[in-house]
Amino acid sequence: MYANNPRDLQGLDRPDASPENHPEWTTLTARTRDILFAIACLEQTAQPAIPAKLKPALQRWYPDVEPTQLHADLQTLTHKNYLTEQPATSTYQLTPDAQNLLETYTSHLQQILNPDTITLELERPLTLGDIEQTHTKLLEECR
Repeated sequence: MYANNPRDLQGLDRPDASPENHPEWTTLTARTRDILFAIACLEQTAQPAIPAKLKPALQRWYPDVEPTQLHADLQTLTHKNYLTEQPATSTYQLTPDAQNLLETYTSHLQQILNPDTITLELERPLTLGDIEQTHTKLLEECR
């Protein structure tokens, strides 16, 4: 990983931090989280989730990732029960725990990016005159 990569700096006070019911999200490094996403993407295709396929998927953010680092991260995720490995083929699959973690986090991000409601904080309360004035301006701009 190169020095200017801020992806590991996702603290709890950031909007991309873990939702409260899944604090384990922040215990994973950025690279291990991205590995989970890469495996989830590969599971949607006919390609097996093997290290040779994962490395190109990760090189966008981690151009210097070494095979030993990738294998160590895969083993860490396996020990944390986020992945299962088929040793004969070196194929990895997400466990239900990992799928739940990704689905919860994805839902959390969707709520941030596409909220159901929008809250506006106004400097002062709106009056009927404000609404009429805004309506008049909009009509003038449309002409």
